[in-house]
Amino acid sequence: MILRAIRTPPALLRTTAAALCSLALLALARPAAAEVKVDKKPPVVEHKTFDPANKPKEMPELHGNELAVTTSQYDCVMGVSTEMTQRLLPNNHALVAYSVRRVTVTLSLKITVWLPDNASERIKAHEEGHREIAERGYARGDELARKAANRIDGRRVVGDAENPDKAEQIANGKVKGLSEEFTKAYREAQVIPVTRVQDLYDEITAHGTKAEPEVKTAIDMAFAKQAEEAKRGTGKPITGSARPATRPSTAGTTRPAPRR
Repeated sequence: MILRAIRTPPALLRTTAAALCSLALLALARPAAAEVKVDKKPPVVEHKTFDPANKPKEMPELHGNELAVTTSQYDCVMGVSTEMTQRLLPNNHALVAYSVRRVTVTLSLKITVWLPDNASERIKAHEEGHREIAERGYARGDELARKAANRIDGRRVVGDAENPDKAEQIANGKVKGLSEEFTKAYREAQVIPVTRVQDLYDEITAHGTKAEPEVKTAIDMAFAKQAEEAKRGTGKPITGSARPATRPSTAGTTRPAPRR
């Protein structure tokens, strides 16, 4: 999970982005040609308000002077249909092979915006900017997922062991490895770039404290800068377990500090 705080002095806002993928392995005999299908569900957005003195239990924790939190949950479910072949080898070993014949991916995005009852219009507008960034990044989700799935479509994995059951177990583990490969590729293509855009949006708007540029302009600027960083390979890396956060500013400066 990737956590990022967004700041609007004197209060602090935080947004969270995450991607979860699961695998459904269908060990089916499918002589048909390999194929990839992607089903992208429309994004689901919830706006919730809360009493700062009595926060709901289901609300993400706020830290320090943080005032609100927005979560963006990218989910994917991948199904793999395979053609299985099994052989007994002369050395008393068994060989089980799976050939991937079909990959199906279902994508979804859930955004939840938590705002205090007395949130200002500027805070609301700034948070809507974060929502728009998440949705805009997700607009290419099917294209990105298809590219990631194409990397494993048609692949063949083999399990070689002293008996068929053990060989099949090894082969199944390798198919799950293909799922992990897909998950990594999808995360790198979908979640990490969007998270960087969110950070750049906060830098451009000084975490919502600047009146200019307007939200729409700031979003366009953030996407353009992230694209340029990606082209030049100069973007800031985000690791799987890191939880970058920001703390309240002093003298109007930004001081990012990791929270682990």
